[in-house]
Amino acid sequence: STFYFRDMGYLSDALVNFLTLMGYSTPDEKEIYSFDTFVKDFDPTRIGTSGAFFDVQKLDWLNQQYIINNLSENDLLNLLKKWQFNDDFFQKLLPLCHTRMKTLTDFMELFDFMFINNLNYSEDLLCPKKISKEEAVFILYTFMMLLEKQDALKAESIEKDTHTLADLFQINHKKIIMPLLFGAIQGKKFGPPLFKSLEILKKDRSRAKLLNAIDFLGGISNKKIATIKKLLESKDLSSLIKQNN
Repeated sequence: STFYFRDMGYLSDALVNFLTLMGYSTPDEKEIYSFDTFVKDFDPTRIGTSGAFFDVQKLDWLNQQYIINNLSENDLLNLLKKWQFNDDFFQKLLPLCHTRMKTLTDFMELFDFMFINNLNYSEDLLCPKKISKEEAVFILYTFMMLLEKQDALKAESIEKDTHTLADLFQINHKKIIMPLLFGAIQGKKFGPPLFKSLEILKKDRSRAKLLNAIDFLGGISNKKIATIKKLLESKDLSSLIKQNN
């Protein structure tokens, strides 16, 4: 959804610019232009017939150009405040860290995952109790599917989903499910309360972190996704784990 791109720190003008480039080329091959300019100069004969490719690296580059060339430092400061560095967002985090902080600098160490997209993953972090990378992927993708059923993420419902996940795979909740999810969402073995963290991150950003962890572990094929969906109907995915723990 568009809220995902907003929450991930993309500027609306840059995103619109990027979307207009998909399947369309300007006469002068110009890549950065306002929406008003696009509408004014629009030529339907320049619409491409081949399928459009969503190039994330291109979007990142465009967004960077907008930040550098279209924003003053004061504009950037105001956008950062509106994005995450505001009282409303910090007030959601404070109950999770108040009793965990020894110094004020502990705040960023606890909540770095709230502000960055690319976490410092490792196989050791994402494969607790020596489960395989493939098994970890199956578990993470299934958890993502469970979260998708919620209209809005709530800590209580998320906790129930983690126990459902353990039951589906017939694996240990404390020794496998929780360490794996902490690693995928926070990029560490332990941290602020996981369920409340997911609620604050909301569905789009939580999904993005789970997909990043899955990509780190090698990704997942459409065939494997279909297998998960089929086994979910019987509410038994234990066959996807070679040795139950």
